[in-house]
Amino acid sequence: MPLSTINYAVDVVTRMAIDRLMQLIAAGDQLPEPRVILIDPELIIRASTRARS
Repeated sequence: MPLSTINYAVDVVTRMAIDRLMQLIAAGDQLPEPRVILIDPELIIRASTRARS
């Protein structure tokens, strides 16, 4: 039975992570404030969540 999954733009998330990592490396001892970035994923509903007939 196929499971429902979450799909998101891996290339966008990867780019965001690399950009943040580069900022942290460049900051040295003066680290920037932590931040939260929300990613709007796509829910792919498969047989594992469908009502049984």
